[in-house]
Amino acid sequence: MTHLLITISLPLEGCDPESAGELLIEAGAGSTEHISSSEPAASHRLRVFCEHADLSPVFASIERLGGIVLEQSTIAEHDWAALCPELHQPMVVGGLVIQPHASPVGITPEPGVLHLIPGMGFGTGHHDTTNTLIAMLGALASEGRNIRTVADVGTGSGILAIAASMLFPDAEVIATDIDPAALDNAAENCAINGVTPQVALSLTSLPDLTSPRDLVIANLYAELLIEMRHDLINLTRPNGVLLISGIAVELDPSIETAFSDLPLILEYRWESPVRADDSHGMRWVARRYRRAITSE
Repeated sequence: MTHLLITISLPLEGCDPESAGELLIEAGAGSTEHISSSEPAASHRLRVFCEHADLSPVFASIERLGGIVLEQSTIAEHDWAALCPELHQPMVVGGLVIQPHASPVGITPEPGVLHLIPGMGFGTGHHDTTNTLIAMLGALASEGRNIRTVADVGTGSGILAIAASMLFPDAEVIATDIDPAALDNAAENCAINGVTPQVALSLTSLPDLTSPRDLVIANLYAELLIEMRHDLINLTRPNGVLLISGIAVELDPSIETAFSDLPLILEYRWESPVRADDSHGMRWVARRYRRAITSE
């Protein structure tokens, strides 16, 4: 299947690339990728991946965001990752080696190695929000937390669900997404890591999950986390762990306020450091909560 790759620029002021990406996906884009740069930047740049269909809502959304289309090209579904060389660098986080690949050819499952084919689902391990949540999963495993059931809400590429299945090999994992293309990408990644029997993929929204879990992961964005907070807490069993990220640092006070009325205990808060080369100014927050037991 071929897709349209659109490269756009967005204004630095008043525009969160993560939220902009979500708006474009809602308008019909298949996936977006924020292009980071070590050089001083005059604007945010996003790659937007779309199936060839009626893309007028996508272009209308770009215009409303104040965006400018810089380039358009037609690519095969797997070829887009080749256009993003930064996605192919291995990294070590949470006790796992994240090893991206351009294709599934020749990949065999290896202990401690999370193989990943970047595709139409968000999550390569290189974004601050993703690698921080993997680190948090690794910390939970090191602490010996008894994790038997996991839900990954908005799984994208499946990277967090796969990491959870590797770090908690006895756990039953369910990963959900409302984007069929993302679930296809997640299914392929589960297969190359040999965790397909352990990770159930579901084209569903969070409210459709009714069984409370020991661990709930939600790497979304601030506004959606606030909207879904009651569903997230209901999905987390008492004394269970809720990991959330995708929170732009300037929106974290809204998260703190919205989650303060829930029976949650904040165990750890992470904020991305200020980097000398971080000219685009995007910084992120991740939070680890424990759901309180009634008597606490």
